[in-house]
Amino acid sequence: MKKYFAIIIMLMGINISFAQIKIPNGYTIVTDSPASGKTMGEVSLYFDTDKIKDTAVIVQSDENYEYALLIYLSSLNKTIHFSLGDRYGGEFSLYPVPLKIRKNVIEYCYFEDGTARFMHRVKLRYNPKKQKVQTIGYDTSERLNPETELQTSMNLLTGKYLIRLFDIEKQTTKEWARFDKRLQQPIFIENKTSFSLYETVFEKVVVPDVDKILQRPQL
Repeated sequence: MKKYFAIIIMLMGINISFAQIKIPNGYTIVTDSPASGKTMGEVSLYFDTDKIKDTAVIVQSDENYEYALLIYLSSLNKTIHFSLGDRYGGEFSLYPVPLKIRKNVIEYCYFEDGTARFMHRVKLRYNPKKQKVQTIGYDTSERLNPETELQTSMNLLTGKYLIRLFDIEKQTTKEWARFDKRLQQPIFIENKTSFSLYETVFEKVVVPDVDKILQRPQL
């Protein structure tokens, strides 16, 4: 009897886990990464501060194939819907990779296709005072030519901003610039898309001219 009771409790726990997040009508959970082929799906973590596991997942629209990141916040009993629309209004396709979880941080990443591959990697953390999802890190990688990739890394908590050049053939990285640009106000994802988030981040941080970076001596 105790054995059956334990099984029932386990099944209830599983049902509760999957019932936390509701997939909107017209969307489907992405189960395989179009970028890497790796398995994707729901991930669980203690994202907010109520010690109850929250859920995050990437879904895709059945109508226009747009991707979105869903985050269920148990403390607020609501789901954040964050569109991963691309920068050029459908001109390029998006290729998301599996979500990464680092303690209480969600990291999402996707690639854009086109003449040069462009990568976005964004780190998110829950802000308990504002009860919102805050962007704490933003990395990009852009292929400048067949030999060189420009990599940027921004820590939006400390204000550290690094620029590196990656030699694709030699598989080596050189640091070319380092800046400090502490933000006056945190950046939240609520009421934004990935494109407007990208614009907001790069409006707040003065991005140096790439041509000047390539001409300057190595640090």
